[in-house]
Amino acid sequence: MINYPDSLLPKLFNLPNSYQFWIAFTKTVREGRQSILDGIQRSQSSTSSAEAASVPDVQHAVPTASAVDDYMVALGVASGDKNIVDALIDKALQIAAKQWSHAPASYVSPAYYSGFYGGHSQNTNTAQKAKVDRVIEIVDLAITNENMEVCRALFVDILKSPGTSATKFVQIYTPLISRLCPLLTSRKRDLFSAPFVDLFQILIGTYLRDVLGKKGQLSNTLLRKIGCGCGDCQKLDGFILNPKSTSETFRLAQARRTHLERQAAKASDLCTYQTIRGGSPHGLQVTKLREVVQASVWDYRQKEAKIFLASIGSDSTISKIMGGRYTDVVAAVSGNAWFGAAKSAPAPDVVGPVTAATPRGDILVSRNLDKPTAASNSSLVKPGPVAGQKRKYPTVDLGVVDLTGDDST
Repeated sequence: MINYPDSLLPKLFNLPNSYQFWIAFTKTVREGRQSILDGIQRSQSSTSSAEAASVPDVQHAVPTASAVDDYMVALGVASGDKNIVDALIDKALQIAAKQWSHAPASYVSPAYYSGFYGGHSQNTNTAQKAKVDRVIEIVDLAITNENMEVCRALFVDILKSPGTSATKFVQIYTPLISRLCPLLTSRKRDLFSAPFVDLFQILIGTYLRDVLGKKGQLSNTLLRKIGCGCGDCQKLDGFILNPKSTSETFRLAQARRTHLERQAAKASDLCTYQTIRGGSPHGLQVTKLREVVQASVWDYRQKEAKIFLASIGSDSTISKIMGGRYTDVVAAVSGNAWFGAAKSAPAPDVVGPVTAATPRGDILVSRNLDKPTAASNSSLVKPGPVAGQKRKYPTVDLGVVDLTGDDST
């Protein structure tokens, strides 16, 4: 057996951009799991060097019982009730899961996915698609290895990732759900088991609050600032963030007009632009995409909300997932009540500046059974067992999500 310095072993688990290595490691070790365990058993049963010599050469690479313990300690792998092989697979999956958002565009497969807001989804860059590919791959392997803790930690990390709710639904959440639900079905995994039901509860509530919003009001949740902050860009951002405006012409000197062109070119998912010749100076006409404009209107948002819910399951499925809050879901989709409305205060205006930001720290609050936490607040949605449904798998709590206030970002 090759002996590595103890100080070198932990570095194997801290290699940057090592996602593909750890995924390959997981698959290879998983496939050879039984033969590796058999080899370890034979090695540990050897009582002398003579007996060890009688073992086939391939088994000389198998560690002894004491060596196994040493490796576990050096690698920082906690086995618990698991053997070294399963513990190492779990560790590899944990490392890979932490790199889900580091996917390079080159990782993307050519398969097209249908997404949220119609044509807008086609503008999602390949790096975002690659992230979803990684998430699905990790979840698939975690299910195979019966490690729901990896899924739970992965989902929490995804929910905490930077960006507005509307943007993340376009880039990550909706395409993820469109692939996660079929995966769970093919793996014969109950949609109502943890942590999947917890994720669905959170995403449904967040969608209804932040994307569907309130009836009777325009919404600019899909919009964002695209300028650099200069005076000209401030006017451009003012137009972009105004849900009532569809097109505007900026008449500026060539250098200033070129600057706005560059900023608009970076937001091809939001707008198009063209130079308007005639007059002095020439103008730059910026026009929002049709689907972006439509997204501000209630009827369109309502239609898309129904499509989003249907991508998870039937009305019966949504009812089982949401439990006691299903009536709130029905009321939100029908336009009778905003899902984020709190009894103690009026619902905030949906229309307003939306910028990407790091999620607030109070959005996901881990449950602590020994101390009172935000989980005791009746205005918080607490993912947990669905009413009338008996879980077949251990519950893994995603925490607490506040669905009564502002955008969850």
